[in-house]
Amino acid sequence: MADVLGTIEAIWRYPVKSLRGEQVQRADVTTNGLVGDRAYALRDRATGRVLSGKRWARLFECAASYPDGPSAPPTITLPDGKRLATDAAAGALSAWLGRDVELVRATPEHAAEFEIAIQTVDDIEAGVDQSAVDAGDYPCPPGTFFDAAPLHLLTDATLAMLSAAYPEGRFDVRRFRPNVLIATGGAPGLIEEGWSGRTVALGGDVRASVLMGTIRCVMTTLPQEDLPRDPKILRTVAQRAGGNVGVYATVAAAGVVRVGDRVELR
Repeated sequence: MADVLGTIEAIWRYPVKSLRGEQVQRADVTTNGLVGDRAYALRDRATGRVLSGKRWARLFECAASYPDGPSAPPTITLPDGKRLATDAAAGALSAWLGRDVELVRATPEHAAEFEIAIQTVDDIEAGVDQSAVDAGDYPCPPGTFFDAAPLHLLTDATLAMLSAAYPEGRFDVRRFRPNVLIATGGAPGLIEEGWSGRTVALGGDVRASVLMGTIRCVMTTLPQEDLPRDPKILRTVAQRAGGNVGVYATVAAAGVVRVGDRVELR
C-alpha cells in the first residue's frame, strides 16, 4: 500500500559537479539520474582528480546551466557574471582557480575520484582552511561524477525541523543540493529516516529505490550567492539529524518528473 508523501516542489540539476546548478520545471530521468545532472566536472590536469566543493569551496562561486537543454553543452557563469561556452571555460577557470584544470564529461568507461577534506564540525567552526587539510581520495560510481548515487531526494519537513532547531540559520534548499525537493504539507520531522529499502514514486513514471541517508559535510556551511558561511548549519544537522539530511536513491523506473507531481512511498 502506498503512502502519499506530498508533491514535487522543486527540481534541480547540476551540470558541473560542485558548481551551482539550475532549477527546472521538468526533467527526464534515466537510470543514470536526471539527464544532464553532474554530466561534467573540472579535473586537475596534474593529479587527474576531479574537483569537489568538499575540498575547493570556491567552486560555489561559479554556476552552470543548460540554456539550450541538457542535450547541448552547458554554459559556465564565472563569479564576475561572465558567461562562457564549455570549450572556452577551461582557460578562464584555470586562471581563476590558480591551477590547471580541464572540463571533462562523464562517459560509461570513465573512472573518477575526487579529493575530500575530512574535517570535524569543530574544525569547520574554527575556520580551518579546506585546502590546508590532508585530503583523502573518494571514488565516484563508475562512469559518473556523483558522490554516491544518481538521485538525491529531500523533504521540506526536514528543512523545517532543522530551521526550528536553529532559527538563526538559513536552511535553504541550495545548501543541500537535492535533485527533488518534496513538499509534504506540514508533515513533522525527519520523515526520510524510514525510507531506506523502500520505493518512492515520483509522478506517474519514475520510481526511486532508496539506498541510504545523505551524509552531510562542509558544503552545507559554505557561502553561495546570498547565503552566508554558517558552520552552525552542520552542527545542527549533526545534533538533530545524526549527520544525515535527505536520501540517496537509484532509479528503478525511468520517465519524466514535473513540479507538482504526486509523490508516494511504497
